[in-house]
Amino acid sequence: MTHQEIAKLVTPAAWNGAASITKHTQDREEAVAHALRTIISKFDQWDGRPIEAWANRIARNKAIDLKKGRKREADYEPTEFMHVAEEQPDSADHSKLHAAIDSLNPRKRELTILHYYKGMEMQTIAESLNLNLSTVKVTVMRARQDIRKYLEQNR
Repeated sequence: MTHQEIAKLVTPAAWNGAASITKHTQDREEAVAHALRTIISKFDQWDGRPIEAWANRIARNKAIDLKKGRKREADYEPTEFMHVAEEQPDSADHSKLHAAIDSLNPRKRELTILHYYKGMEMQTIAESLNLNLSTVKVTVMRARQDIRKYLEQNR
């Protein structure tokens, strides 16, 4: 069975599974995309049970994971440090932020840039760099703390 055939077969069930957890279309789409990747990568391990039920369960779990991640991330906004630019609207503001980012260790800097500047989801970063999702989240959180501390010390 090709990837397209698998996707066509399981997408409706995955959509329903994700819809039972989240009401936001974008979150559903993201959960279904994660579910399809999982289903396709583990298709050879499928045990023969109804594939729709399997897809539904995987999508529900992915939606739950996304929802939990959103709650943990809800304590900050990607524009959290924009207040510096609003207080002092000259070009030096951006240089302070860039200097703060440059002061981070290489791992923190890399994850911060991927998440905030490249717009990558933390799950995607974790998968692409072969890291645990919790490692990515903690590192980005600590990087934010370091940036905040740097900006406060260099006002």
